[in-house]
Amino acid sequence: MQSEKRLSIAHMIDTTNLGGAERVAVNMINDLHQNTSFQVAMIISREEGYGSALLNSDIPKICLKKNGKFDIAAFVKFIIFLKKQKVDIIHAHTNSVYWSIIAKYFFLPNLHVIWHDHLGSRISSSEKFNKGVKMWGKWIDGYICVSETMLEWAKAHIILEKNKKIYLPNYPELKEPQFSELERFKALKGNVTFLSLANYRVEKEHFTLIKSFKEVLREIPDAKLWLAGKDIQPEYKKQVINLINELGLNDNVIDLGECKEVAALIQSADIGVVSSRFEGLPLSVLELGIYKKPIISTSVGEIPKILGDGKWGALVPPHDERTLAEEMVKLGKDVYLQIKWGRELSEFVNRNYSKNNVIRIVSTYYELFKG
Repeated sequence: MQSEKRLSIAHMIDTTNLGGAERVAVNMINDLHQNTSFQVAMIISREEGYGSALLNSDIPKICLKKNGKFDIAAFVKFIIFLKKQKVDIIHAHTNSVYWSIIAKYFFLPNLHVIWHDHLGSRISSSEKFNKGVKMWGKWIDGYICVSETMLEWAKAHIILEKNKKIYLPNYPELKEPQFSELERFKALKGNVTFLSLANYRVEKEHFTLIKSFKEVLREIPDAKLWLAGKDIQPEYKKQVINLINELGLNDNVIDLGECKEVAALIQSADIGVVSSRFEGLPLSVLELGIYKKPIISTSVGEIPKILGDGKWGALVPPHDERTLAEEMVKLGKDVYLQIKWGRELSEFVNRNYSKNNVIRIVSTYYELFKG
C-alpha cells in the first residue's frame, strides 16, 4: 500500500539577520523539522545573516540573493527550488509574500501561500499604506499574525475563510550562553544595566529612550544602557548615534550593533526596555522573560498582555520621556522589584508561550491546506 505523501512546507524570509521575525522563522523551521513529519525547506530571499548558522544542517536551504523586485535570475532560482522540493505550502514571512503570490498564480497553481504578518504597526497605518494588502490579500490562501489586535484587523480587511486567519504567538528559544560570552558583557556592565534589544528602525523610537536615559543618569549616575540591533535603516541609526554624542552619553550608552550572543546578552543585563511606537508580539520580550529579566515597555501590541497589564512589568505611553525615565529610575533602584517582576514574567511566558503549543497549532493549521 502506497504511503500518504507528506506535506512539503517552505518558509521564506528576506534575511536571516537576528531580528524578531527572522528568529521566529529560524526557530519554527527547526522545530517543525525536529518535531513533525512535514518535509521542510528554507528560502532566504536577500541575504544570509547570523541566523543561518542556527538552522539545522539537514534542512534544504537556498539564498536567492535577490537584488530588487525585478531580479529575474533570482526569481528563476526561486521557482526551480520550489519545484525541486515539491513544495505544497509556502509560509511567507513579511514581504516575502509578494514573490510567493506571483509564483502561485503564474507558475505553480497548486501552491498554497500563507502570509505570516509580523508588522504590528499595520493596524494603525493609513489606508494608503494598507491599500496593497487589500488588493492582493484575496490572492493568499492563509493569514497568520502575531497579535490578537492584528487578527481583528485582518477579519475586516482580508477576504479569507474564518479558519484560514489565525493568531499564532511567537515563542522564545535560546541556547545556553558560553562562559566567554558572559565575560565579555560583564566587562561592559554598570551598577544597573538596561537593555534595548531592537533593530535600528524608526518605529523602535530610540530617541525617546536615549532622552529618558539622560534623566535616569541624574538619579543613577553609573547606569548603563545597551543598544543591540542591526542598522536596518542606516540613516536612522546615524541620527541615534548623533543624539548620543550631542547629549554627552558616550560613556553610558553602548551601541553593541547586531549581537549574535543573544542569550548571553540578556542574561548579563538587569532590565529590559522597549520604547517602540508599535509592536506585534516582540520575541525579545519573551526572551527577556525566559531569563527572568523585568521589563519596562511602551503599552503597544501584545506587550500589555505579556506584562499582566502592569502587574509584573511597567507600562508607559509611547513618546512619554518623563514617565519612561521615572519608571527606569524606580525599577533601577529596587532590586527586590526586579527579582519579583522577573520571576512572575518568567512564569507567565513559560505557561503561555511554549514551543510545543505553537508547533501543535501551526501543524494543525497546515493540515487545512492538504489535498
